[in-house]
Amino acid sequence: MANIGDSANSEKGRVLAVALQTLAAIILTAIICEFAGLWIVFDFISAQDIRVGMALSVMIWGGVMLLAARPGAVIRLILRIAVFALRIAARPLLWTMRLFAAFPPAAAAYVLGPSYELYRMRWQNFTAPGMNRLTRWRSRMALEWKLWRAYRAEFRAQFGSCRQFRAQFDAMGRAEQERKARLAADPFRAACRTMGLPEDGRFSEAAFKTRYRDLMKALHPDIAGPNERAASVNAASATIKERKGWS
Repeated sequence: MANIGDSANSEKGRVLAVALQTLAAIILTAIICEFAGLWIVFDFISAQDIRVGMALSVMIWGGVMLLAARPGAVIRLILRIAVFALRIAARPLLWTMRLFAAFPPAAAAYVLGPSYELYRMRWQNFTAPGMNRLTRWRSRMALEWKLWRAYRAEFRAQFGSCRQFRAQFDAMGRAEQERKARLAADPFRAACRTMGLPEDGRFSEAAFKTRYRDLMKALHPDIAGPNERAASVNAASATIKERKGWS
């Protein structure tokens, strides 16, 4: 009878110890969640499916109970897992360091690459105005050299010096630019040029109609195929008729 009583008392003691450990685990968990702001974990669990939520709850409470029952073993397990994870994570870094040690230029390119690209862009922006001026100067020098060779080869007898030849060339260039500007500003002149008629408008209606028929005959789709030239001739014809007042 004494043995049975002793066994019952020891069983009650174990149950009481488990209850106290559970209560301590609940209190410890509440304190940790309060100070560490981990209540979001429970919000996450409550948002899951009931089976997933129950599984997560069991895992969390099991871990807490294990920590309360055998804290030393749990801490050692956590440290082992952390060391293993660090070893796995450090392997690529170690391989990279070994590669850099074997190939110093690769290490320098990897480390200095982003900085070099940044400074290269800044240098390009800084030197862009000067490089543009240099490009224009080189183009101008190339043109001057071509003009000098043309003067020496063909126009030396017509001009007293290369400077006179250069001035005549510039005058012709300005005149051509002004003519193009006038044509662009005056649609009538552009229309006459499109149809191959005098740009000053000194032509008769009969000459205009004859020229128009000849152009459209040559540009007919059955002969020339689909082309944009016929559309431009029609537009030029309409412009000339409007300016001349022809029907």
